[in-house]
Amino acid sequence: MRVWTLLLIVMVALWSVACGGGQAENESVSEEIPEYDIIRDEACQQGGVKARCMNITTSAKSEADFRLIMEEQRDENSGSEAVVVQFLEAKQGTPVSGGGYYFQDEVAARSILGPAYTDSDLNSIMEQDDGMLIISISDVASSMSQSASVRPETVTSSSPAAGEETTMEAMGNIALSGVMGENIETSSFDYRILDYFVTDNYYYLEDAYLDIAQDAFSKAGKFVVVNYSVTNTSPQNVEPNLGAVLHARSGDMVEVYEESSDVVHPASGLAGMELAPRQVGTSQFIFDVPEDVEPELVVVSLLDEIDEPISEAGAIDLTEQDPQGPRPEEILALQYEYANMYAWDQAYDLFAQQSKDQVTPEEYAKYQNASTLSITDYAFPSVEVQGNTATVDRVLTIGSSEGEEQNRRTQKLVLEDEGWRVLMRDEQIQEFSDG
Repeated sequence: MRVWTLLLIVMVALWSVACGGGQAENESVSEEIPEYDIIRDEACQQGGVKARCMNITTSAKSEADFRLIMEEQRDENSGSEAVVVQFLEAKQGTPVSGGGYYFQDEVAARSILGPAYTDSDLNSIMEQDDGMLIISISDVASSMSQSASVRPETVTSSSPAAGEETTMEAMGNIALSGVMGENIETSSFDYRILDYFVTDNYYYLEDAYLDIAQDAFSKAGKFVVVNYSVTNTSPQNVEPNLGAVLHARSGDMVEVYEESSDVVHPASGLAGMELAPRQVGTSQFIFDVPEDVEPELVVVSLLDEIDEPISEAGAIDLTEQDPQGPRPEEILALQYEYANMYAWDQAYDLFAQQSKDQVTPEEYAKYQNASTLSITDYAFPSVEVQGNTATVDRVLTIGSSEGEEQNRRTQKLVLEDEGWRVLMRDEQIQEFSDG
């Protein structure tokens, strides 16, 4: 369980609903430091910041008590740019009771906390709260219990359809970073939520030659599969490691779901994706959720080498979309993802209308089902856009039962109302039509 993901979300939510953007008011307690034991204490990297990471067990549960412990650890680790603490219940030893950050300066705070916190928020943390951000699960539960009967605030999108409103409620109103299709920047790469779809059976052919595939049915009701792209914007290789939680509505409630551990995209995790400068890759966040919930929001985090969150990387509205946002090569990569999933309807939808007029979805699916192929790697050495037409030079590594081979082709795309769409090459039209 990625406990730091949940703690970060709670921290963001509390900050949003607290008076004037500050933290919840501390209760009056003794200045005596509670008893505690440090069960993990090591140097770590958090958002590029040299920090001290700790797991502390204690019977204390309040934010005020946690603050006393944090102050002592701040003083004992004065050489660290940040101190990151996860508080655990003393008796059971593993249940998380809270968390805390100490930041030496505002630069460290910005690097670790990410875009969810405004400059005003960071200034408040550094000047009013002595560089500390602390959360108590017990205090959160009490606060949420008291406000359970309060109607959630309605936030109206900047460009909704006439008369429509979008309600964003999940442990408070989380500040949005964008909608599907919009580019989100981090320090070394950009990412973009391309789309999402729902299925009760997740299938992904990783390698046809080695016969490696993921095939699972939902245990909760349905899988929500969120496709995203990553583009390296730095001058060196990067290994993006992203995680996410899904906020989904069920009636008047918004529920929060972590990623499924039963099915995982092959490009997920620290070693799942390595990108050269300007290279594009794709992956998925996969959630197993009840049938009746409707996805509303995905909160993305940067993960460390053990898949623990180090900072939030944005909150994306799944109810709105910018179809003109994704670049031509991202749409082409998304079609390859759907091909590996044997999701022929979704792959077909990414063709241009001109191509759809020549090949039916049935013909396309029949042709694809007749062969067992997997796209194990791809690259786009060049992309040229002239007006509403794009020319993409692409290199594919394709696996089959006989082995792997590479091929290089030029693929054209055209810009339609729904965004960039793929034009079938002449030989593809012939192959698909013949079945």
